[in-house]
Amino acid sequence: DGEWFLDDMVSGQKLGLYTGQELRENGLELTFVDGYSPLKVIRMLPKGQDKPGWVETYRTIPEGAKAR
Repeated sequence: DGEWFLDDMVSGQKLGLYTGQELRENGLELTFVDGYSPLKVIRMLPKGQDKPGWVETYRTIPEGAKAR
């Protein structure tokens, strides 16, 4: 539940903000690129523990989505 900032700890890719409800109902779409590591380690930081100021550069929670 709540809002989470997701990033891939292996590649350093920032996935952005998601709600717990989005992740439960829709899952998470990941991209695998030939020549890159097939390993994905997704870190979920609770909103507020992310780095303020740059987090808005990435995906934000869609308008109307509720944090549950």
